[in-house]
Amino acid sequence: MVSITEPLISQGMTADYKEIHRLTHQVLDIVKNAETIQVTSSRGSEVTAEFNPDYKWIPCHGLYHQPGDWGNLPEGEVFTCPWNLNGTLVVDVLGDYFSPKYGVLKHPMTIEVKDSWVTNVSCEDGFIADEFLSYIDSAENGRRAGEFAIGTNTEVKKLSGNLLQDEKIPGIHVAFGNPYGRQTGADWQSEVHVDVVPINCTIHVDGEKIMENGEFLI
Repeated sequence: MVSITEPLISQGMTADYKEIHRLTHQVLDIVKNAETIQVTSSRGSEVTAEFNPDYKWIPCHGLYHQPGDWGNLPEGEVFTCPWNLNGTLVVDVLGDYFSPKYGVLKHPMTIEVKDSWVTNVSCEDGFIADEFLSYIDSAENGRRAGEFAIGTNTEVKKLSGNLLQDEKIPGIHVAFGNPYGRQTGADWQSEVHVDVVPINCTIHVDGEKIMENGEFLI
């Protein structure tokens, strides 16, 4: 429960975690054999992710009852390392130290990705885009897409500026850098890991729509 604040206690932590557990595993059953996932958002995100069947999807469901169980609270996501990612992400929250520094961005940031690598970053607040690029360029593979995740905490209704909760909002988030290879099976590494969160996502898994404008259809 790192970085817990009053809004997190009153929002993501109020979820019925038995329901989060059920929904997380329902999403896992849908995506674990997916070949492609397409995502659009009302702000202009449009990305296609492809997946390696040898990489594992990891459920983060919030029910940790045995010694040695581990997870972040608030909880609710399913993640893996994408095999390939292409398109445009228009995001409102950044991870790592950017989250406590900037919270919800005043102006969304646009990230262009080709063959899993960041090719361009732009924002009306140009200094944030420059800072983001400088940070992901500070480590090997920092520009490489290392995580693709679907948030499953349905009690998170809006962004708080705290990544710990915002990445669990129903939708997707992507991270650049560290692919958590010990969990996912990815065979590369990075010393940085920066999440980015778009909102109001519509998600198709191998052509099947499972979410529209941030609402699950399953």
